[in-house]
Amino acid sequence: MALKTFKPTTPGQRQLVIIDRSELWKGPPVKALTEGKREQGGRNNNGRITVRWRGGGHKRRFRIIDFNARSATCLPRSCGWNTIRTAAGSLRSSNTRMASSPISWRRSGSRPATRSWRASAST
Repeated sequence: MALKTFKPTTPGQRQLVIIDRSELWKGPPVKALTEGKREQGGRNNNGRITVRWRGGGHKRRFRIIDFNARSATCLPRSCGWNTIRTAAGSLRSSNTRMASSPISWRRSGSRPATRSWRASAST
């Protein structure tokens, strides 16, 4: 994932740098690794509106991520964008199971290295 810079046509774009996500997988997520995400819509536990001017929004799927994955035998199958967390994630699979995990990008290339964020925080 490279950084994308823009030719400034307005003052707001003068220092604009965003991440180019064209290399990520654009297909739908694996349905077994997702669950429904409920919108509150400004209502409390009694169902009464407590925050005004909030609607229900579009139905969204929440991707389940295994943050404790430390298995080195799992190979990354695809790298996709997680819209609810606004972060990239990888789909890993082994002979026994399939899991989704956060990814960390290597500086040398665009191939993801699947590591647990907890393992990298302790070092």
